[in-house]
Amino acid sequence: MRYHTRRALANAYFDASIRDAVSEDAAKETYREKFKPQQQVHARHILVATEAEVKDVAERLKKGEDFTALATEKSKDSTKGGDLGFIARGQTVKPFEDAASDLTWAKYPSRCNRSSAGTSSRSRRNAISPRPL
Repeated sequence: MRYHTRRALANAYFDASIRDAVSEDAAKETYREKFKPQQQVHARHILVATEAEVKDVAERLKKGEDFTALATEKSKDSTKGGDLGFIARGQTVKPFEDAASDLTWAKYPSRCNRSSAGTSSRSRRNAISPRPL
């Protein structure tokens, strides 16, 4: 019974004080300003430690080896088959996001920092991204 009384009081307070404090149009405008769609890239990569490994991976990719299988075999990270999903600017280190944003489908290798990566961009979309922490 106490729960229902408290709930009724909370609902009454909300109806009286909060519901009409901000119009629906104002809320929509604030949302549009703060959460603008950004281009996202569906990226995948193969992270390796040495320049020799970069060259080896690049050669194997040029010969037509499957990217996912090669990523599973060679990559030093924990992604499955190198798939990073959709990423937007601000969600990864700048050199990597620059490399991923500039790529077209199946273009590799790229150098993004001291650790090298073969990278490919699978598709692009505009969406609202979570803000970086």
